[in-house]
Amino acid sequence: MKTKSTMQGFTIFVVLFTLTIDVIAVTSTKKGVAMSPKRTFCDDLKPFDNVKWWYDWRLTDDWLVKECGSDYNPHGIERVPMQWGALKGPIKNFPKDAKYFLGFNEPNHIAEANILPKDAARMWRDYIQDAVPGDVKLVSPSAAPCGKCNMSPTKWFDEFFDECGRDCRVEYLATHIYSCNADQTMAYLEGLWQRYKKEIWVTEFACPYAKSTDIALEYMAKILPMLEDAKYIFRYSWYVNRLWVDGFITRADALENGDFSFLRRTGQYYNDYNPPKPF
Repeated sequence: MKTKSTMQGFTIFVVLFTLTIDVIAVTSTKKGVAMSPKRTFCDDLKPFDNVKWWYDWRLTDDWLVKECGSDYNPHGIERVPMQWGALKGPIKNFPKDAKYFLGFNEPNHIAEANILPKDAARMWRDYIQDAVPGDVKLVSPSAAPCGKCNMSPTKWFDEFFDECGRDCRVEYLATHIYSCNADQTMAYLEGLWQRYKKEIWVTEFACPYAKSTDIALEYMAKILPMLEDAKYIFRYSWYVNRLWVDGFITRADALENGDFSFLRRTGQYYNDYNPPKPF
């Protein structure tokens, strides 16, 4: 027979146990890192021990292996290759271990890839989808809102998919979004999902013109749970690991120190973040 005090103790234990298991975290399968190739140190990936994938806007890592050796990626983080700009012929030397492929970078931006939808569709059909192994999933070019756009991202995507046709192999949609408002960020992404019904890779996002690390962290703390919770978001990567001057995106957003391979407060929070998993 249980006494009253025993039952009270048991009840408290159950409540505490329930509260504990309700916030057990799981490792994110979505979180990645955009690693700037403009100023790279050989140990840059070493601090990131809790991310799923990374990319550097390049097709192969030959340049990094040449500079740093083959052990530059000590945690074995999945690398995703990208074709940044226009092609004059079929892709060659595609990485053998790649599972995904990222298309042209901001093709609707005149200062980035700057490729018209009809030209991008032709290159996709003629130079990409047959040259990339069939078991590799293709992620669309990353049209995005921008200040120097040749057209809006939806207009670009609409024309690209129309030109590409039904035989065009595109498994995922990629985009970028820069905002300090998490709700506005998600509204844009959900709009793309509703329009194209393709799971989304957010390959660049950050809080623009952030005047302090606290401002960047405030946005990060709000947006990461939303991205994790949204079933239509397949993967995401914060922009960027390193910045050494302030611009549209400031050093407050950078994940790593400008001169050394260690994490800033933003980087530590981003790396350590795991989505909670209800019991």
